[in-house]
Amino acid sequence: MKSENPEMNSLKQKLAVRTLFWVMLFCFMLSLIPILLPGRYCTPWADDYVYGFHTHKVFLESDSLRQTVTAAVEQVKNSYYAWQGTCSAIFLMTLQPAVFGERFYALVPWIMMFSLMLGTGLFVLSICSVAFRFKWEIGGIIVLVLGLLRNQLVHSPVNIFTALTEVCFIRSFWNLAGSVWCRHPTCRKRWNWPFISVEFFAVFSGGW
Repeated sequence: MKSENPEMNSLKQKLAVRTLFWVMLFCFMLSLIPILLPGRYCTPWADDYVYGFHTHKVFLESDSLRQTVTAAVEQVKNSYYAWQGTCSAIFLMTLQPAVFGERFYALVPWIMMFSLMLGTGLFVLSICSVAFRFKWEIGGIIVLVLGLLRNQLVHSPVNIFTALTEVCFIRSFWNLAGSVWCRHPTCRKRWNWPFISVEFFAVFSGGW
């Protein structure tokens, strides 16, 4: 029997991997439906009120985005001197969607999921391309599997809808770390252990 052309085999493998990627993407999108649709009933809670109270009050009184942002900067400064210096996290927390109207808090599950998947995606794709020389489809499949497991194995459905402060304090910096590493030219070509150490420190410390 005549053996198949190696190029044909390679093409078939690529098509199979790409097909699997699109199937996984479809399954992941389906898994978001029971998460994002009830998200319109989300309301602020916990630290959302603590950090959003002052900026919400300023927005109601002034109806000015500039003054609201100024109030957020002022709160960052006060927190820096009175508590600790997680400046960028506090700035984001004081500008959570409910500051501009409680109905906008329905955006929180979308923001959380986008932030989590973007940060995880960039991080995993960087690892796959640098360490294992995988194609983007394989990295994408890994990201989608992680997303599906995260959505399906959550301890309690209520845990899906946590306060936006968690997103600002943890996930936004995970996203930033993944983004910087993905874009850094030396890390796209080879392992750069000092840079990787800084990235992991940023993830576990919660950011600046």
